[in-house]
Amino acid sequence: MSKPTSSLLLNIGLICIILMKTVDAISVPVALSVPSAAPTLDPSLLSLSIEQDRWTDWAGIEKPNTFFLNTLANLAQRTGETPWIRIGANSEDHTDFSTNVQFSETIFPNSSALTPYPEATNITVGKGYYALASHLPRGTHVIWGVNLGTDNLTAAVLEATAIKTAFDSSAVQKAGVLLELIEIGNEADLYGNNGHRNSSTWTIAEYVKEWTQFAKSVAPAAGVTSGKAPKFFGCSFGGSTFSDTSFSPEGAFANGLLDSAQGKLISTISQHHYSGSNTQGDLQSMLSKTSIRGNLTEFNTDIADVHAQGREYVLGETNSYFNHGAPNVSDAAGAALWIVDYTLFASQLGIKRAHFHEGVGYKYNLIQPVTLTRSPIDNSPLATPLPPHIQPAYYGALIIGEAIGTSGATRAVELDVADDNLTGYAFYDAEGGSGVRLQRAVLVNLQAYLSTSTDPRGTTNVTFAFDTSGEKPKAMSVKRLAIGHADDLSGLKWGGQSFETADALPSGSIELGTVDISSDNISNAWILTMAPTIAPFGTWDSPISTALVAETGTAVDDVLVDPVTSTIYHLERRPSEGGRIVLVETVAGKDVFGPSWNARTGVQEYGGASAVVYSGVAYFSHFGDGRVYKVGLAPGSSTSREPVVVSAENANLRFANFAVHPTAQHLLVSILEDHTHPAPSDVVTSLAVLDTRPGHGSVRVLVSGADFYAAPVFNADGTRLAWVQWRHPDMPWEGAEVHVAEVLQVGEGRLEVVNERRVRGEWKKESAVQPRWVDNHTLLFFSDASGYQNPWIIDLAGVGASARPVLAEPVDQDFAEPGWRLGDSYCAVLTPETVLCTALRAGRSVLYRLDLARGTLRELPCPWVHVTAVRRIDTRSAVFVGEPVDDPKQVILITVGSPADADDAETRFTVPSAALATAPAKINKTYFAAPRPLTLKTRTGAPLHAVFYPPTNPGFRGPEGARPPCIVNAHGGPTGIASQALSMSVQFYTSRGFAWVDVNYGGSSGYGRKYTERLVGNWGVTDVDDCVDAARALASPAFGEIDPARVVTRGGSAGGYTVLQALCADTTGTFAAGAVSYGISNLFTLATDTHKFESRYMEKLVGGTPEEVPEVYKARSPVFHAEQITAPLLILQGSLDMVVPPSQAEEMIKVIRAHGGRVEYKLFEGEGHGWRKAETIEVALATELDFYLHVLSIKEKKS
Repeated sequence: MSKPTSSLLLNIGLICIILMKTVDAISVPVALSVPSAAPTLDPSLLSLSIEQDRWTDWAGIEKPNTFFLNTLANLAQRTGETPWIRIGANSEDHTDFSTNVQFSETIFPNSSALTPYPEATNITVGKGYYALASHLPRGTHVIWGVNLGTDNLTAAVLEATAIKTAFDSSAVQKAGVLLELIEIGNEADLYGNNGHRNSSTWTIAEYVKEWTQFAKSVAPAAGVTSGKAPKFFGCSFGGSTFSDTSFSPEGAFANGLLDSAQGKLISTISQHHYSGSNTQGDLQSMLSKTSIRGNLTEFNTDIADVHAQGREYVLGETNSYFNHGAPNVSDAAGAALWIVDYTLFASQLGIKRAHFHEGVGYKYNLIQPVTLTRSPIDNSPLATPLPPHIQPAYYGALIIGEAIGTSGATRAVELDVADDNLTGYAFYDAEGGSGVRLQRAVLVNLQAYLSTSTDPRGTTNVTFAFDTSGEKPKAMSVKRLAIGHADDLSGLKWGGQSFETADALPSGSIELGTVDISSDNISNAWILTMAPTIAPFGTWDSPISTALVAETGTAVDDVLVDPVTSTIYHLERRPSEGGRIVLVETVAGKDVFGPSWNARTGVQEYGGASAVVYSGVAYFSHFGDGRVYKVGLAPGSSTSREPVVVSAENANLRFANFAVHPTAQHLLVSILEDHTHPAPSDVVTSLAVLDTRPGHGSVRVLVSGADFYAAPVFNADGTRLAWVQWRHPDMPWEGAEVHVAEVLQVGEGRLEVVNERRVRGEWKKESAVQPRWVDNHTLLFFSDASGYQNPWIIDLAGVGASARPVLAEPVDQDFAEPGWRLGDSYCAVLTPETVLCTALRAGRSVLYRLDLARGTLRELPCPWVHVTAVRRIDTRSAVFVGEPVDDPKQVILITVGSPADADDAETRFTVPSAALATAPAKINKTYFAAPRPLTLKTRTGAPLHAVFYPPTNPGFRGPEGARPPCIVNAHGGPTGIASQALSMSVQFYTSRGFAWVDVNYGGSSGYGRKYTERLVGNWGVTDVDDCVDAARALASPAFGEIDPARVVTRGGSAGGYTVLQALCADTTGTFAAGAVSYGISNLFTLATDTHKFESRYMEKLVGGTPEEVPEVYKARSPVFHAEQITAPLLILQGSLDMVVPPSQAEEMIKVIRAHGGRVEYKLFEGEGHGWRKAETIEVALATELDFYLHVLSIKEKKS
């Protein structure tokens, strides 16, 4: 490749697939800016068509076909969207429906050497057949065909009805699989030849007439309307006469196909195409550049006519050679090259999607989904059955996916390559935040190098002649598709990875090289990525903007399940709407109430558990007035669909953590926080009963005497109540107690408790939390008696019963996290024997199936690093909020197998809701820094846990020998943990060239009580030392990860306190600067000003009260040592913060400025303890970044 005149580098991914003999050097013009004619590619440009008779094999009956699902997941990972799936084809017109059939019954003709796996001549399906769509990945778009060929309208309507029933079912709805299109008949233009119709009378006019007649009945049966999907998939002809008087789109339009009410419901026109017969195919003919273009351009007139009618045009069924493909051609390595050029060229003609047809045992399959017992080549019996596997063409699908990428807005143009065998495409996208520009390119050499070739394999020198519309690249990193010969049937590798594995998941590490454009030749199959731009750390362009980070604030806050209807709901935090919290019906994606409502509570200031759903009614605390409201959730409900107040007006009362009585459902038990006397020591917390009947609204205290209450829960018949309580100075993770009592209903509006008893937990010594009823008399909960929160159980039916551990031996994992917020749930009791639970191991969540009878744990797969809000649905399923490392929070539905299952093959995860419109989905994941958990050593040799994120941006790298600046983050709490879940705030910095380390200093949770208690009496010492030690370790020669001269520290709340303390004590200059959000500066005033929940927290953290140890309070209060701060400091504060009032910040600023120190301050009006509004999030991020860039001399400060 020739060297351009410029030495600047451009971030371009160049995918190059070349299998060739020697040719002369070729100059290829490449535009650096997107040409105006470049079409936008659909992420599902390469999609699938599945022969209907074998649908059950692809989907799986008893359980999903995990091999097939893995192949789809590989493709979705590259584009962000699962390929669309059409289910139909020839057997579509041989299908009947019967209520006596559960799934399907098929009759196949005799197999032959030419057709080892023929289509069925008859297939009878039942309701379960269509319901198997629930096995598909979430977000899959489905096209389903109904029978027109046998002219049986009854069968077509029954099929359509069953399709609608399946897609309206809770199983498919929860799976998030979408019915997009209904196809009526397959290749009707061939009916006169295949016996479906009389050839002498079958015309395009007759077709339009019959289709319209069928569509009149199929539309209401399938739910096809002028509103949302599904719509009709029109034509689906086997070819085209390109005439307006015969079978072609033009002919159908001319005969009125689109004129009827039903025709107006056609959104997409489909045609089918194959390159020829399976008896005529050979590799070089299939790979002919001229043939590929001739095969597709013949449809130009059809495509233009379809677009003129405002419809989309797709190849609804296509592949190499019809009749299932040519042996040693369609199934050979050359098919990977063919499918890339064929599909990408199709995109240039206005073809939105190309559905590659698949069956079982077909030679042209990309995927063989089940075990084969007969050879797909010649029908001979196989001595060893052939397990599920991918075929070479699948590698081409992977390459197409990587070329398209995940943005959803990629544009592509064919390159002008003056060679009969070499083709190329350039891809343009807005990655890197610098507008739409050249990102990737694909080159494909279609001249086959065969196993019988005797000439040596050659190379080609390709010169990229870049235009002058942008910065020219210099070098590329390379990823290659390794093919031995074009006629090889296996042994391919894509970037060093093989997908020819038992589960279709890649094996091996990705291999990338580097080539210099000026000198390297290209041979075999390569993917080339232009070498990244060299730029100073901290200056890199990033698509992760402040607005995108603010958008990620729209997130799942909690998940709820109606225990009567099993309907799933979630609470959604929305910074763009002033930070309000909205109750959403998860599967439907519908808000339960309008924009004036905010399901948030001020109990304990941190809130949580602001809503409950029971028997089709939701109750929630409205933050605007603190009162409780109820709203009906089902059409026709006797409860208003608009929120109705059920608690009396009293601005001093706050409610949270509701429990509905199972039989007297108008009675709610709730935490009641009474602020009639607002001083923290005078606020009264109790458990209360709220009568929600119209005209009542009475609130009566049920249980009182402790300082705090949480987690009230009734047993199934409402005769017992369990809850958690604790007293000052404990926090709930230090000395909480689980209590139970019997419940009596006194009249219609009152409950009383009798025979109350403490089950477990002890003041200052043991924390017991999260009570869950196993049955009416058996209670499960967690206790840290062993040093870790482990499951315990008690059977209250026995006289003098006492609690016992569930596990024979405790495990060093926490099954519950600190209760900063109300309503947390880390387990779900599925049956009296089975509990789904989560625990923290090495700082990340694991999922377990807990067998209560055996006292054993079985670990389940868990791709999420943080799992919360685990809620029961039924005996086999639950939901939870899962956080992965590279996606936003998701509501996850888990279905587990029966207790007898010997393995976890039955465990299945789905996302039961439409994706939130969150920023991570819009960003190429190559911009995300992966968390690297570390266990370092403190200065005393104790373990120190941290999570490191390196600078990560595919378009940039730092100068040779340079090390990045590093942000050392101290989490809040201080009893908390920095998880490894995706944080867009972290990625905001790492994608710009900063390193980031989250320090889980001594005192953090998730590593057992002993690790947490390292901070007892040592707050402001241990946490500071650990942050300093982490920074020094990462800067040491042993790690060499960061620039020791450019380390800054930041934190919020308690983490902000750690930052201030560190800067006061930093006599060695470990930190070049610090940034504090709502941080603590004066422990004396905090002890008197903060809210009730934390008002005595410091007595353990510091070692006593201000009166008992005033010297410690003064020594640990940064405000009294602010004159020692020499590093620049940024302070961000909310004006309404009741946890750490603004006075804490303002005191600190006054002292620092009085002593000539440098401090910048920004107060956010209307914000409290943490940022809720999108505009605040944006300004806070931009201010902090600008501060770092300036104090580290990376860039000049913005005005």
